[in-house]
Amino acid sequence: MVKGTRSEDIIKVLNRIPLSKRLNVKEVSLDMASNMRKACEMAFPKAILVIDRFHVVRLVMDAMQHIRVDQRWKEIDKENKAILNARSKGARYKPILLSNGDTGQVFFLGRALN
Repeated sequence: MVKGTRSEDIIKVLNRIPLSKRLNVKEVSLDMASNMRKACEMAFPKAILVIDRFHVVRLVMDAMQHIRVDQRWKEIDKENKAILNARSKGARYKPILLSNGDTGQVFFLGRALN
């Protein structure tokens, strides 16, 4: 266990392992932190550095969530414009029914946003 996250501190601790043993390390799995990458490159010069799957999946899921939220707001804006358009014509807004039976309505806390 190393106190702190500074690469210099991590390298100092890892360098306690004899170089002959560190040179035998073929692969190191790590997160995407640059301090860990630097420490591993210095301590295990022959090792291949691999970003662990958890952090890659988390990065992808964060990107997907950003896209979902962005798309949700676009759909809300589109529906709000359709509602205003219907009202300006004195008609009641009727959402389009999709092929799967759902509507394009966006629900927030179980209530349709109209």
